[in-house]
Amino acid sequence: MSEKTNKLIEQENSKGFFGKLRNYFSIMVKKPQFSTTAITVPAAVINGKAKVVKLPSDLELLWKWWLTEASDDAETLKNRTDRYDDLSYMYYNNTVMSMATELYADETVQADSQSQVLQITAKKTKVKKYIEDFFDKIGITQPMLKATAFDLALYADHFWVNTSNQKEGITEIIPLDVYTVKDRIEFNALEATKRMDKKQRLYTQLINKHDKLQKLAKVLNDTKTDYASYFRKYLFGFQMEKDIFLPPWNISHFRRFSSQSEFYPFGRPLFINCISPFRQLQTSKNLVAMARVAKFPKEHFEVEVSDRMTEVEKWNATNQAREEYDNLGTNQTGKEEFGVGGKIWTPKGLLDYKLIENRMKVEDINDLEMLRDDMILGTRVPKGYLIVDRASFGTSGQALLQQFKPFGRAVFSLQSCILNELINLVKLQFVMTDDYEVDEPFEISMNFPVIEESSDRLRVKSDTLRLANDIITNLQNALGLGRGEAIPPEVVKDVFSKISFIDVEDIEDWIDAIKPEEDVEVKESIKKKIKNRLTEELIKEIEFKTKKDNRMFEGVSSGRHFCNSFKVDKMQKTILDLFKNDSGKLKG
Repeated sequence: MSEKTNKLIEQENSKGFFGKLRNYFSIMVKKPQFSTTAITVPAAVINGKAKVVKLPSDLELLWKWWLTEASDDAETLKNRTDRYDDLSYMYYNNTVMSMATELYADETVQADSQSQVLQITAKKTKVKKYIEDFFDKIGITQPMLKATAFDLALYADHFWVNTSNQKEGITEIIPLDVYTVKDRIEFNALEATKRMDKKQRLYTQLINKHDKLQKLAKVLNDTKTDYASYFRKYLFGFQMEKDIFLPPWNISHFRRFSSQSEFYPFGRPLFINCISPFRQLQTSKNLVAMARVAKFPKEHFEVEVSDRMTEVEKWNATNQAREEYDNLGTNQTGKEEFGVGGKIWTPKGLLDYKLIENRMKVEDINDLEMLRDDMILGTRVPKGYLIVDRASFGTSGQALLQQFKPFGRAVFSLQSCILNELINLVKLQFVMTDDYEVDEPFEISMNFPVIEESSDRLRVKSDTLRLANDIITNLQNALGLGRGEAIPPEVVKDVFSKISFIDVEDIEDWIDAIKPEEDVEVKESIKKKIKNRLTEELIKEIEFKTKKDNRMFEGVSSGRHFCNSFKVDKMQKTILDLFKNDSGKLKG
């Protein structure tokens, strides 16, 4: 940065019409992080070739300020705290972005739905009751889940502190502000060898404080360990403050799209592509506001000189008049500071003052609307849904995820974050209390009233019918029914109504239609088999087995987004293994 440029910046910030104008709108020009060479905007085309055009100093500073404020890349957004600040500022200063964030939070938990936010299904009835009581005990409510969905939609991260003891396991959860967690201490063995010197004190403090982490350190240092372990990622814990660290089982980290994110190990914000358009929109609105008030005028002072003077004497007289005018103290008295409708007093005949205005059409805001549309496009929410006075979209009384698939997919990703972390939380409770085995089958679901269309919709319907049919077949095998021995129609109705897309009334009509006109007495052996073996737990067991065999670990069925415990999180499995005792049994 040249000394001339620095001096120019100081002058522009402190004095002159543009300085007053920027001060009026609270715009301070900083040292631009760009070259001081001429800028090819706008480019002059001479003989078919673009010629570099030097902008006036005033406009060049504003142009560079606009570029600095409105441009982003992966490096400028890498700092997590700065990224959170940008997203938070965007939420509080733009009604479109705040409405989009609230909309995602509401649609994720289906705030106006009459059904429960979370629905638990388990192979054993007592496990279902255990998980429901566990969620009630630690305080998982709809407002808490909505706050989680809000942070995930805006920041892509959310944290819970898990208060626990050896007897009861997890007893309470406390939501944390995203700024509270300073770092997620995660590494693989090869990366750790490069960074261990820098973070040796951090790892040592964590390992010495928790005996279970000593086991993890032993595994990493064991030469007999499988070489693949050097490439796996391990979670050591979370840094809260400078000297406060918590082990991984004391923090539940909800994060969106993290495994392939440039912001790993933290989440990738849903609105990451809205930050730059938002900055462009805000800076452009500021410049338009300046143009509306000032219309970018130029002050023209004509000094009266004698005709008998030479050209050099005239220029000297003009410069002398300018110095004397500046010495009048108009910038020091404060009586003639810039303002709308300001007054200027000059002696007649001594000085001729003109204000040259740019007759631009400041009422034309097509460029601002284009930038706003670009920002709205990044939210995955239709413009007509956010700005109802300009356009209309769909039906306001119907869930948006039913009407716009990109939005529905984004909501699905937010629900997936919540469901998977809740499953990890339940598994952690199992191993800490030793109440159930970690591989005990269960399922958590959230309301997701999405309607797929065309081939997608047909495939979903076909999958639900196939799943229901597989459950009926497995039930027949489990009950030991032979050829010619059928499951009671009531059981068939129950399975198809819960698993398939077919309406219950239609199922009843079809079954009644294919029944014989005369009731046929069921054999006593079949009655005995059904009475002794057919239970609700057996039906659930067959349902979970069928889903596992078909690798249906997560998806949408009967208007609900489900996620079951069959999914294996390698990093979470490593944490659960730390609770094994010497005999290899999982113990809290």
